[in-house]
Amino acid sequence: MREFRVRGVATNIEFVINLLKHPTFLDDSYTTKFIDTTEDLFHFRKRRDRATKLLIYIADISVNGHPETAGRAQPPADARKPVPPAPKVEPASGTRQMLERQGAKAVADWMLAQKRLLITDTTMRDGHQSLLATRMRSLDMIKVAPSYAANLPDLFSVECWGGATFDVAYRFLQESPWQRLRDLRERMPNLMTQMLLRASNGVGYTNYPDNVVQSFVRQAAGSGIDIFRVFDSLNWVENMRVAMDAVIETGKICEGTVCYTGDILDPARAKYDLKYYVDMGKQLRDAGAHVLGLKDMAGLLKPGAARVLVRALKEEVGLPVHFHTHDTSGIAGASILAAAEAGVDAVDSAMDAFSGGTSQPALGSIVEALRNSDRDTGLDIGAVRAISNYWEAVREQYAAFRSGIQAPASEVYLHEMPGGQFTNLKAQARSMGLEERWGEIAQTYADVNQMFGDIVKVTPSSKVVGDMALMMVAQGLNRTQVEDPATDVAFPDRLST
Repeated sequence: MREFRVRGVATNIEFVINLLKHPTFLDDSYTTKFIDTTEDLFHFRKRRDRATKLLIYIADISVNGHPETAGRAQPPADARKPVPPAPKVEPASGTRQMLERQGAKAVADWMLAQKRLLITDTTMRDGHQSLLATRMRSLDMIKVAPSYAANLPDLFSVECWGGATFDVAYRFLQESPWQRLRDLRERMPNLMTQMLLRASNGVGYTNYPDNVVQSFVRQAAGSGIDIFRVFDSLNWVENMRVAMDAVIETGKICEGTVCYTGDILDPARAKYDLKYYVDMGKQLRDAGAHVLGLKDMAGLLKPGAARVLVRALKEEVGLPVHFHTHDTSGIAGASILAAAEAGVDAVDSAMDAFSGGTSQPALGSIVEALRNSDRDTGLDIGAVRAISNYWEAVREQYAAFRSGIQAPASEVYLHEMPGGQFTNLKAQARSMGLEERWGEIAQTYADVNQMFGDIVKVTPSSKVVGDMALMMVAQGLNRTQVEDPATDVAFPDRLST
């Protein structure tokens, strides 16, 4: 009877099924009043008919295309199928085994003792977040994960979770971020996985109760995360303590993070001078951080400043330093090399095919630049290139979500926009019909930052600045008008809450 599909009219099929399944009917103990007195017979479960809905969805997308990609670039007709390189051998023991056997403190001590520069690959998180609006599907990551485990066992870690990926997986990809993490953990048993955690904001855009943050951290650690990069969008250490304590309790690595903005070599930006960053580093050390993260989310840390800042953090804080930057201006590779010269312990980079622009510098180029030097990364450049070739084919499949930045942009020093926000803000501007006014949006973003007090800009504080900038451009408002009490301004909901 379940095979029947009657459309457009009411039927008694569900009633008959309830009747035939009822225990009283099955054991022949019913009476002539059975139907009158058995209310359960009339409780009908609404049919979900998921198979038909799925077929309708597939048919609609096949014929009409996905509404989110309508009018955008499509993958080339001759695009090659992404095929990951075959694992060469069984995965060798890596940093994850060290963490499991010796603990987080031992890993931190090992980092300090290393002469080679340790490398974190960000392709599976910040790489595609910065270049493709976070739209990469889990399948494309899971397919290549065994190649990472077998062919690049000397990686320090793989950043593959957290940040915007959690929200986008649910909201746009209709995927479970938890299942993504479990699948990657299973396929990379020897490499430490890394996530970005927004302290009390978790992986969301609001402040969550302490018990929510604590439970989330425990669940993430149990599902496979080894390194938690914890930061606060305004560099407020007190707001990071709950998340940091929760990470430390799990036995995983707590990377307490300083967010970099301004320019420590510019006397006019004295609000964020060298002392500011060193003092925060000491606070994070005292709060229990195993590793000090240096998060240059907009790519503002120039080579000369990187050399000065890293050397000061190493000498005065004493924790291993893990440097993260973005290549929007085109000189982030030089900043990484300057940091390496100053003694930085680990750096973030993306596979060549997912590097540059608003993403991280090219992993392969960093490996080659340090080859045969005292900071040689020890990574197999052949394995790097083979995996990058896979990512190149993957990237072609996401042509609709390309960031649109065609060349290095020194305007980043004007607006100071985080690399991970750049593509998302462009997508917002496109949806509002403002994409052609991007130059105006960039200038307004800088104006809003100054209106708000020259703040640290990283999710969610950067989202507030971006929303305000879009609103001002859409309504034709400038800074003078917004600051004038006589002007009636309809602020975005995010600012009013």
